[in-house]
Amino acid sequence: MHIIFKGLLIGNVMALIFLFGQQKFNFIQLDPATYYVSDVPILLSVTNFLALNFGVVFICTLVLYIPSFIVTKIDPSKVMRIQ
Repeated sequence: MHIIFKGLLIGNVMALIFLFGQQKFNFIQLDPATYYVSDVPILLSVTNFLALNFGVVFICTLVLYIPSFIVTKIDPSKVMRIQ
């Protein structure tokens, strides 16, 4: 869990820097003839941001705990038996 939260913190900081930089300085430009806008618009929704973070924590936790749960069901004496 420590690694998951550390990764989320680093990823969130990088994403927020990029998003606010795009809002302020418009790093990514678009062809206005094709897209009808000159730069990529950014809409930062706090609910979407939090839902994504909770979803990542939930999925990563499942991915980590399901295999360990399955391994605890294995009996070592049956696995090590030579036939």
